[in-house]
Amino acid sequence: MVTTTHLFKAIKHALNFRISGKFENVDSFSHSVKANRRLWGSYDWSQRGDEWTRKAQNPESWLSALLENMLYKYMDKNREILEIGPGAGRWTEYLQPIAKRLVLVDITPKCITLCRERFAGRDKNIQYHVIDGEIGFIPDCSIDRVWSYDVFVHVNPSDTELYVKNISRILRPGGIAVLHHGSWNEYEGGAVAGFRSRTTASAVQTFVRNAGLILVEQNRELVHKKGDVITVFQKEGSMQ
Repeated sequence: MVTTTHLFKAIKHALNFRISGKFENVDSFSHSVKANRRLWGSYDWSQRGDEWTRKAQNPESWLSALLENMLYKYMDKNREILEIGPGAGRWTEYLQPIAKRLVLVDITPKCITLCRERFAGRDKNIQYHVIDGEIGFIPDCSIDRVWSYDVFVHVNPSDTELYVKNISRILRPGGIAVLHHGSWNEYEGGAVAGFRSRTTASAVQTFVRNAGLILVEQNRELVHKKGDVITVFQKEGSMQ
């Protein structure tokens, strides 16, 4: 007979096993394209994603540091930029004024609609696309920069690897990508509370190198949640 105590111990053991890292880099349905589309399609976007900025220890200082030392450092002016997962346009707000061309892709139709509404009248340089978890439609060597923040923390490892492969294909020589993601084995108390996928920083390093890209840095200081990582990588060659 299975008692409540036995059941509690089994659940506790399962959670400890999960958090210990033995399930790292494993896909889960909760972080699939289908599940993410359902979640963010029903999400209340009235705060436009700024609610996550306020979760940083010092929101204003954190935002200023991230913009100066990551976004503006790598997303330089007059480039053709791809933003993966703009949500309600939280980072698009900073990318749109500096981009020669800004391509927005999101798996959630609601998010693309919100971005169209937000940037109406100032979106001559923006292209909007609803995708099904892949960017195969983007031509080879057509993008200078890629930006994605608060997206890949929710994406399965295998999907992240596919994105990195495609980013390698679409980047021009010398092009740079900045991806914010989780690192399952670096969270204190596990990653469940932040709806983090089981991807790790070391796995993303492997994805980058297997795609023939150059790892520039993995930054743990400019994230708003401890345990997250920002990986910057570059395609070999010189940018014209």
